[in-house]
Amino acid sequence: MSLSFGSFVCLLVYLPFTQAALTVTIPEGTIQAKPGSDVSLPCNFEESSGHIYPKRLAVLWRVGTRIIAKYEDKLEIFHKGAKMSPEDLLRGNASLLLPNVQDADSNTYVCVVIHSPDREQQSVELKVEAPPLVKLGSTKVQLTKPSTLVCMATGFYPGNISMTWFRNDRIVQGPEQLPAQPSIGQLFRAESILELIPEFSDANANFSCHIHHQANEGPEVLNFQLQLQARPIVQLITRPQGEKFVAAECKVSKFYPSQIHIQWLQNGVPQEYVKSEVHRMHNGMFSINSVLFPQTSDVQLTYVCRVEHEALETPLELSVLRKPEVTPITPSTSVSPWLLGLVIGLGFGSALGAGIMYCKYKVKKNSVTGTSNEKKALQKTDEEKVLVSSNPKTGETSSVLITTEEFNDVQEQRL
Repeated sequence: MSLSFGSFVCLLVYLPFTQAALTVTIPEGTIQAKPGSDVSLPCNFEESSGHIYPKRLAVLWRVGTRIIAKYEDKLEIFHKGAKMSPEDLLRGNASLLLPNVQDADSNTYVCVVIHSPDREQQSVELKVEAPPLVKLGSTKVQLTKPSTLVCMATGFYPGNISMTWFRNDRIVQGPEQLPAQPSIGQLFRAESILELIPEFSDANANFSCHIHHQANEGPEVLNFQLQLQARPIVQLITRPQGEKFVAAECKVSKFYPSQIHIQWLQNGVPQEYVKSEVHRMHNGMFSINSVLFPQTSDVQLTYVCRVEHEALETPLELSVLRKPEVTPITPSTSVSPWLLGLVIGLGFGSALGAGIMYCKYKVKKNSVTGTSNEKKALQKTDEEKVLVSSNPKTGETSSVLITTEEFNDVQEQRL
């Protein structure tokens, strides 16, 4: 015999709780749902005998004293769009579907199951909210230059959110309430910007962005370290000055970190060159010099110094035009003043390379005008040293890095 609605309510109120075989289960924790989404409130029950008798079964979903849906021989819904399956009820599934949830749907829902004479109930909390998806912008910053860091939050609801910036666990900015901007659907997005002028002391500092939102139990934390960079400055100098130079020097300075790649190109083809070791400057940044000794040519050629570094989005390129020689250079056993200046300016590596390559240039000229037997022997010694230093190994770039002893030896013999 079926129960009337009034009898059903009275049964819920006055039916005593028992330690019978009926068990109702609902997952622990709060159910979070984005505004406008469809949400299933789970409720499952089980009778120890394994059999559910429809005539003994009644199910009720309520919020406080307000009934959302009830089943007693037939299903009745009192919330627009809500759904519960009578077929699933007979299999022990009393889950309730709420469509298009909004703020007003945030509440505690109670699932009451009666399988006479037993009665059990469980509750579940629904919160219409969405936790933020957080992301950090680029952590690459320019040394000693005004830079910015961006901490972004997207897809959250409601729109109240705050952020705090830390450096080594000390607050450097915030907490600040951020103006939320509309995003997809009814969700929001926001971002916080930290302005700073990075120094070398920031290299190993631990930074973090803390995002506070009600959908999270605690702050969402993004930890990171800065990627310090400094863009190289490139200068190109010819020796002697003008379009009939014998050497071209590419001076690269004020870059960080120290890893850098330099090439000399002619019509896209890599050229042989000498280079100094990377030198640390007084300001903590780095410098390096590279020198090209172009081949003698009867046509004008354009040479390019290309510099690649992680602080550059695209390689830096400086070019110089070299015109063919019109009058031959008179051989001399003395070292030109401009070459001595180049030797001093380049530092250990490139200066020594410049000296040997210059000797190679002299040797070539002497072979045209003629030399004594003693000079030919000396010339052969110089050429062997240049060949050993200038021929790169397989897989290496066509650059030369030479020692002080080699350069001094050749210089003493030539002088």
